[in-house]
Amino acid sequence: MRKTILIVTCEAAPNPKRPTSGGTLRIWGIAEGLKSKGFRVLISVPKEKLSDDDPKDLKELAHEYKDIGLVVARSGCNAVIVEQWGTATYLDECGLPYVVDLHGSLALENLYGKGTDITSDAYTKIETLAKADMLTCPNARQKDYFTAWFIMAGRDIKKHPVEVVPIGMPPELPRRSRSKELRVVYGGTMWPWIDPFPGIEIVASKLDRSKKGTLELYVAPPADEGLRECFEELRKRLKGYKSVKWFEHIPRSELLKRYRSAALAFDLYAFNLERYLASTTRTYEYLWCGLPVLYPDYGELADEIETAGAGFVVDPTDTDSIADVVDRILKKPELLWNMGKNAQKLISSRFTWDKTVEPLARFIDKPAHEPASRNIVAAFKETYSRIWGKEIKELEKRIKDYELRFMREIEQKDAELTARQHRITQLEEGMARLQQELHRRNLKIEELSDQKEKLERAWQKKLDDAWAEFRRELQRHRDQTQAEIARHQKIIEDRDNAIASLKREMAQKERELTRRLKEKDEAIQQRDKKIEALSQKWEQ
Repeated sequence: MRKTILIVTCEAAPNPKRPTSGGTLRIWGIAEGLKSKGFRVLISVPKEKLSDDDPKDLKELAHEYKDIGLVVARSGCNAVIVEQWGTATYLDECGLPYVVDLHGSLALENLYGKGTDITSDAYTKIETLAKADMLTCPNARQKDYFTAWFIMAGRDIKKHPVEVVPIGMPPELPRRSRSKELRVVYGGTMWPWIDPFPGIEIVASKLDRSKKGTLELYVAPPADEGLRECFEELRKRLKGYKSVKWFEHIPRSELLKRYRSAALAFDLYAFNLERYLASTTRTYEYLWCGLPVLYPDYGELADEIETAGAGFVVDPTDTDSIADVVDRILKKPELLWNMGKNAQKLISSRFTWDKTVEPLARFIDKPAHEPASRNIVAAFKETYSRIWGKEIKELEKRIKDYELRFMREIEQKDAELTARQHRITQLEEGMARLQQELHRRNLKIEELSDQKEKLERAWQKKLDDAWAEFRRELQRHRDQTQAEIARHQKIIEDRDNAIASLKREMAQKERELTRRLKEKDEAIQQRDKKIEALSQKWEQ
């Protein structure tokens, strides 16, 4: 019996009639790769990203983030794959083999894009990865990067591996076509961490001067308006070039058609850590379409592209080398046709989805599932809780010790005052002197009384504050515990309802089957009677 895999994603489903994101292509490659290995694959997309022309089964499994656990239970799957850890934060322990696919570093994207504090992302990321049985990522650099996170999440990487599952493309390669003019294409969303300068200006300038080709930009801004500054900068700086043509996002089927007839893909960006770790789906799509690429020397595919002769690998800061590449292809555009063949050979030999999905398929065949592990964030919380509790106890002890010392001092002062008053009674001859001394001592006593009152108020306030803080913390933990219990009770209740529903359906099917068997038995008996009657008639 083949296994059923549920893929939960924050992306829309692939549709040739719509523009398609890199995350969507990643999910599509994994899903198709697993299907090629004999698995049944279901996909759950966010409800807000559904379209009217999406298939019925996709709509039935669509999720709201708070209900992902219910969708997993309803799907009847044998294993779950969640695309990106941000989506995985909404899925608690589900009792199934659980894989998180990390297409790129969300923490670094948030850092370069919104400038957010990476600390808050790190806490959530570690706690989320602690629930995963396996991590997948598209290249070896990311494997090293995410292995560190997985270890901090408390996972034993001998049992729960981080595997490289490269971006997978269809095994059937598209047919290329020649264009009469030199067409350079640049596609994808313009994110803040992607900087195509100075290379893209050099290409546009060279094409303008030669008047022999065009630079086609199939580029659109991010949906988040706060991230669009980089897109506006690109428009501003390329505005004066006559060779530049803008198309923004177009349906994927049309985009691939245009890629197949282009000559070269611009895929060159300034270095940063996000780009160094990235596996960009647009690069694999260019190569699959038979497009040689202008590619950075730090990129994860640089060695493969250079060895295969599938493009030009240059330092994105070396303006002379970039200009030399453009001059070469302007003089000998026929070089690009053979490079395009090499590009498709590179994809066909290593990066078709039936090959790239192998590590994931092996794990799902023989999964190792364990509950979430104790991670470094939990360890920190426990440690600081112990330290805080110890400090409260020490503070309470110091307050009690001070109260005892203070009471002994008061008793001592009271004893001294009584003795002095008794001495005044006995020494009537020195009344004047004793009265002066008594007055002085009375003033001292008033001063001490004021100090005592101030100290009592100060320490009482500290004691009240400490006690109030302790009660607030206790109440917070109690509220969290009650909420967690309620949530788990809700999950158990939903699961029990689902089981009961399944039992009713099975009972109904059993009754139907019994009825049909009975009808079959009656039919067989009638046939036997007819046969017996015919036999008797024949014998007569």
